[in-house]
Amino acid sequence: MKPFFGFIKQFLIIVTGFIIVTIVISWMIYENNKIALISSECTTPVPEFFCSTVTPVFTEIEEKGRELFLSNCAECHRLNKRATGPALSGVLNKNYPSKNYFEKFIVSENSLKGADKLYSIKISKEYNSDFQHTFLLSETEIEELKAYLK
Repeated sequence: MKPFFGFIKQFLIIVTGFIIVTIVISWMIYENNKIALISSECTTPVPEFFCSTVTPVFTEIEEKGRELFLSNCAECHRLNKRATGPALSGVLNKNYPSKNYFEKFIVSENSLKGADKLYSIKISKEYNSDFQHTFLLSETEIEELKAYLK
């Protein structure tokens, strides 16, 4: 009878090991797919608020702004939901400390002064980010980006 219990014990050890290995492999596959989904989200060509049901028609200026958004902003921002940074839909309608705050913020955040600087620090703390916006954009490109974000 003793050899039978030895067999049962070995069988349970093997089955337990198999279950643990299966769980570990499943978790690794899940984490890998989750990273792939997150990274593919950054370059989504159609904004989320369209739910991929209708391809939006952009003017030439808005299309250029969309391209600027995808190449410069989409890594940290989405249009309609928080990400590493705030959602940017409606960002131009906010009450900023100064008239051209948005433009100054994206071109040279580290040069902000006074109330503008305090506002940018508040945003950085809210999103737990030390990133400083310093994009080399012309006035035309800024206007294109603003046209897309409207």
